[in-house]
Amino acid sequence: ELVSPAKNNLLVLCGSIKEISKNLEEKEEKINNVAQEINIRLLHKVAFIITGEHFKIPRVKKIVRVPGYACYFIVDGYFRDSSLLRSLGLTMRENVRVVYDKDIKSKILHLYRGLVEEVSVFDEKSVEIRVKKDNVGKVIGKDHRRIKMVAALCSCQINIISD
Repeated sequence: ELVSPAKNNLLVLCGSIKEISKNLEEKEEKINNVAQEINIRLLHKVAFIITGEHFKIPRVKKIVRVPGYACYFIVDGYFRDSSLLRSLGLTMRENVRVVYDKDIKSKILHLYRGLVEEVSVFDEKSVEIRVKKDNVGKVIGKDHRRIKMVAALCSCQINIISD
């Protein structure tokens, strides 16, 4: 007699927790979309201030930014205005990098230019990179910021293997 009501209460509690979790995930996604839009607008505004022209940057598909550290963004079209990127970086006091929308391996090799020896993609969510022992710190970055930004931009988990 005591077990049945407790079991029902536990099932109701589990259902409520799942619903709360689902709602939190939806809110997190909305907040991330708003942050993404704010960062894209900031990039366009700063580019406009520098150049005096609107939309000097192609359509940004995804952006990852840590204020005061770096800003990485993926573009659809062709963008090779390195002087604008340098000016954006100096103005924002961040390392600004543009990445073309290609496969994960190409994105990671571009963001870690010269630091990574090999990239193995297991699926769209898991990547393993082989790095020399001397470069592990550069790949991870201060407070793990660099690897977190690359993982967020590529929407995957990155595992490091050092030689």
